[in-house]
Amino acid sequence: MKSKLIVNDPDRAIKITPEQAAAIGITDITANSQCADIETRGPWGVISQFKSISMAANFSDHLKMTKVAFFGPRKLLNPKPSSYQLEGRVFINGKKHSAFTSYQMFEINGHLIDVSVIFARMDI
Repeated sequence: MKSKLIVNDPDRAIKITPEQAAAIGITDITANSQCADIETRGPWGVISQFKSISMAANFSDHLKMTKVAFFGPRKLLNPKPSSYQLEGRVFINGKKHSAFTSYQMFEINGHLIDVSVIFARMDI
């Protein structure tokens, strides 16, 4: 699978360089958070589009991430509310994968940034 960045044995806050942050789509490394681009429609504000950084991970038996891959900005197709998150599908390397919205903490030069992500359900 082609990805923009792969991190083996990540910590809770994934440590990356400013160059790696720019490559995966983190635009402001001095901010405390980066939100997704969301478009809504209608008087009830139904979410029609959700765009954010996409990622996938492998987990150990104890639910610890052992490997993480970032694929850059993607759109969540057909976003549907599911409790506190959105569910949908995302295109990665020409294939549609089931996905949900979440967040990931990054550490860039000692500064923590909370980033909204689209988490694809796939093996890397």
